[in-house]
Amino acid sequence: AADSVGGDVLWKRTADRWFRGGCFARKLGDLSKEEKVAIRERLYRDEYYWSGNVWRDYLFHVANQHTLFGIMACHPLHPYSKLERCCLELLHWCSTVSCLVLCREALRMGHILRGDGENRIGDKVAIYFFVTLPLMMAQGFLRYIAKQSGRPGGCLERCLGKRALCVIQWALISMWFCSVLGMMSLSTIVATCPGPWNNYGQDFPSIDRWAGLSTFSLCTSYLTWLLKDLLKPRVPPCTWPPAIGFFGKWRREARTRNSSSRLLERWVAPFSLESKSDGISLTPVAPAPRA
Repeated sequence: AADSVGGDVLWKRTADRWFRGGCFARKLGDLSKEEKVAIRERLYRDEYYWSGNVWRDYLFHVANQHTLFGIMACHPLHPYSKLERCCLELLHWCSTVSCLVLCREALRMGHILRGDGENRIGDKVAIYFFVTLPLMMAQGFLRYIAKQSGRPGGCLERCLGKRALCVIQWALISMWFCSVLGMMSLSTIVATCPGPWNNYGQDFPSIDRWAGLSTFSLCTSYLTWLLKDLLKPRVPPCTWPPAIGFFGKWRREARTRNSSSRLLERWVAPFSLESKSDGISLTPVAPAPRA
């Protein structure tokens, strides 16, 4: 399907099918190969205009792009598959808890060495910048590689080949898994074994405290994604006026498609469509006689 007025029917049908539970579909036999490639490419480009209703399209966008909601709700043709999302999100949770334990102990030792009291607000700000943001950047890089490996005819696939790109992708995920496993082992030692870091067992922090900080870090990462999605400029810097966030870009795409529709109607109006065995032909329509 072309990415034009003719493709709008396919995009609307794709969104409507997803709202009817299409995110769990395993077989899409009623779609041709060209239609599947067109949908996959459009999902990769993160186009916003699908059904024509802004709120339905926003839910469709969040379900396909959010790191947590997309595990169960993303479209089955999305280049970033549910399995890849689940693996990376589990690694994200494990790395968050591990890094948080290590960062929390480093902050606590710093308070002890400086002789000052605990600063909860300052510690949470430090955790956000030293734990939440770096892990979001690492996950974003792996997510980019995963989307490239699932994109038909992408630049990395053309340069490296599909099989080589998949090998590189899972090699990077395996390296990240080994790193997270090492952090988990070190954080387990810090959390359970007496040593100089906890005054030989006299200063064990509360497990509830670690759980609360882990929840804080994960929730702030999800909230950061939502805010970034609503406020990030979505157009090249040379275009004007700028489209800010999802709703700005959605309105821009809607205006573009409406203008394309009017232009097509202007060109097709003087003709009539005739169906033939070898396709569809345009036949000029004689103007109506004047009274």
